[in-house]
Amino acid sequence: MRDAIFADLANATATPFANIMPIIQAGFVYMTYQLYIPMAGFVRNYVYSFKDKNWSPWDLNIVANPPAAALTCAPNVV
Repeated sequence: MRDAIFADLANATATPFANIMPIIQAGFVYMTYQLYIPMAGFVRNYVYSFKDKNWSPWDLNIVANPPAAALTCAPNVV
């Protein structure tokens, strides 16, 4: 998966964004690392599961390069 991620980073159309976030599934909380890479016409999302120790790629139907906009990090809320 490393080679695919680096290839996508090289072809990104805007600044990539990453964060660590919980996913709630079947009543359990799973910590994940999520990497969003804007591509031409969509955003590729790589999700790393700390529990399973594996990557899952997803293509999101999101406009990857809106005019005068960039992906930014939301503030931490504790």
